Amino acid sequence: MHLLIPFFISLLTGILFALIRTSSRRQLCTLAITIAAVQALLLSLPLLIGSEEITLWRFSDSLRLSLAADGIGSLFGLLTGWGWLLCVIFSSTYMGHEEKESRFYAFLFLSQACLIGVFFADNLLTLYLFFELTTLASLPLVLHSGTKNAIAGGLSYLFYSLAGAIIALFGLMVLYHEAGTLDFAVGGYLHGDSSDTLLLAGIFACVIGFGAKGGLFPLHAWLPAAHPQAPAPASAILSGIITKSGVIAILRLLFYMIDPALIRGTWVQYMLLSLALLTIMIGSALALAENNLKRRLALSSVSQVSYVLIGLFLLNSDALIGALLQVVFHMIAKAGLFLCAGALIYLTGKNDAADYIGYGRKYPALFVCFTILSLSLIGIPPAGGFYSKWYLAIGSLEGAGPFTYIIPALLLTSALLTAGYLLPIVGKAFYPGTKLSNNLQREHTPAGILMPLLVFAAASVLPGIFFPAVKNGIFSLTTGIFG
Repeated sequence: MHLLIPFFISLLTGILFALIRTSSRRQLCTLAITIAAVQALLLSLPLLIGSEEITLWRFSDSLRLSLAADGIGSLFGLLTGWGWLLCVIFSSTYMGHEEKESRFYAFLFLSQACLIGVFFADNLLTLYLFFELTTLASLPLVLHSGTKNAIAGGLSYLFYSLAGAIIALFGLMVLYHEAGTLDFAVGGYLHGDSSDTLLLAGIFACVIGFGAKGGLFPLHAWLPAAHPQAPAPASAILSGIITKSGVIAILRLLFYMIDPALIRGTWVQYMLLSLALLTIMIGSALALAENNLKRRLALSSVSQVSYVLIGLFLLNSDALIGALLQVVFHMIAKAGLFLCAGALIYLTGKNDAADYIGYGRKYPALFVCFTILSLSLIGIPPAGGFYSKWYLAIGSLEGAGPFTYIIPALLLTSALLTAGYLLPIVGKAFYPGTKLSNNLQREHTPAGILMPLLVFAAASVLPGIFFPAVKNGIFSLTTGIFG
């Protein structure tokens, strides 16, 4: 039953914040931080003690809504709990100027409840239901400001998510027809026949549909439209965590429903690898040309989440380890970078990457965090992002047909593009040259803003320094998938 406790805490907290009426910001923020801290601890428990299946509703012998904690779900839950806590702490300062702060917290916790359902779903039907509820719960975070751009970004998020849902639903029905169940089992159980056109089409449809949340081409355009419109803590959660709902859905499909051998070497695998590589290059190239900082980071997410998908689509153990490492380090780096962007906007009122020339001298700690998180996202050791990309490259060299050498080459190209759109911000912030303003004396960064950034920066480096232990932990999660 311990799995239901964090779910209902998030659900009831969201409802409470929607109904609460208080003039005291201090009480509001204290309550939000306290509940987020409790949730972080509770969501760490399944990783330690496991969980039996909990059936919420039974439609028939083969169709039911049920939750259960395994290693993979617990990893995603752990990231959700602690990522949420840091973003809520940041929000306690960042959202101080907002009149609709209570509503913001309401949908933030409702989104967390839905994600708990996604990450701990025991079958594809349960996952699909909570996957769609996550869209509805997080949509108001994009619409929060109520501006025309926010409404346009929210509608884009809704349109692409619903399009993905319809496509995935077709695939879900095909899989149920073929297997007679939508349960998960380590290593998969649907062997089928690689010449079964309908089955392959159903698998492909499911991946494309769920991939919409992760920004897989051609359903990727909502990220740069929606993320810049949300408050910075919501953008951090959307990019760092909510995009991973699409990742875990695809992971469950490819390794817990179908036998990976079923699509290995087929047009499905090669088409998915092609789309993921195309997404990586499109996201990186567009981010390089974008000047608005939050939009640049959103386009970066289009690219970086597809690194995870590459690891899944390669269908081998090293690539899967690389994918899970990328889940962890992308969440840390990208959530931290969005909070850095929010801090800069909060402190300076400026939105464009070109506006921060010399500001490394004014807010040195903030830009040190930005630098460390950028190095992790690029993949420079000892930052953790290096190891995820290393295992993805090794996984591709194990054999990916015509993509064996193309994938490492494009990963390296994307890393160079990532350096191209992040490091110049750092360089100009610390070394502005002749453009240094006369009004850039060092200023204090509020503790509520700086503390989460320091934690994210440390979390992006320390696991890399102690990587053998991290790798062993990730490897244990994949035990049994490949026999």
